[in-house]
Amino acid sequence: MTEPTSPLRSRFSGPPAVLRLALLLGLASLYLSLSIIPSPGRSTLSLVLASGGVALALRTRNSQKAEPIKVRILPAMAVSLLGTLIAMLSLGAAVLLHTEIARYDQCTAGAITHVSTSLCQNQLRVDLNARIAHLRSSSPTG
Repeated sequence: MTEPTSPLRSRFSGPPAVLRLALLLGLASLYLSLSIIPSPGRSTLSLVLASGGVALALRTRNSQKAEPIKVRILPAMAVSLLGTLIAMLSLGAAVLLHTEIARYDQCTAGAITHVSTSLCQNQLRVDLNARIAHLRSSSPTG
């Protein structure tokens, strides 16, 4: 005699649950990439989460060929791929601007008041403008 599947078990297993997890990983990756100043560690974590979302969505797509139940993988795949792209851009920016971002992090760690925090932000703006000017002047076409 077979046991009936509980609604809780069917809700948290199978292709729809895997796709919800892939979508959640993609959204977490986007949040990490877009909500804070990029650092190599956070950007790498974001890239890993987005890649996991893509892998889960592809695995679900490939397993659907044998199963009669079809689920939509497009939302999870699109969000995860977008998260992967933005995480790669964020990682590139974190590596390129590591010196400026590290200086800003050090400044904000010692900032106590709102005024000192805004001084750190102004210094970051000056540092980033100097880096961009340096990159423009050193480009072969510039």
